[in-house]
Amino acid sequence: MDYMEVTCPNYSYVFNFEEKFMHQDTRAWMLKHWTSAFYYCASFSIIGFTRTATEFIHVLRNHGLYYSVCIPR
Repeated sequence: MDYMEVTCPNYSYVFNFEEKFMHQDTRAWMLKHWTSAFYYCASFSIIGFTRTATEFIHVLRNHGLYYSVCIPR
């Protein structure tokens, strides 16, 4: 099976930044800095949790699980 046919779609127009993209340079940079992506995702998740946890706990204590999961009417 020829994987090039599967992995290389036929684009009718290619932008300049796509033509001039340096794959090896980007790969070397990513190998050096891949842990940064995990730190950014972890920070984003922690901030999101702290923003939503307080309201969720308030709703659970005052209204119950049904109110927090289902749409109240």
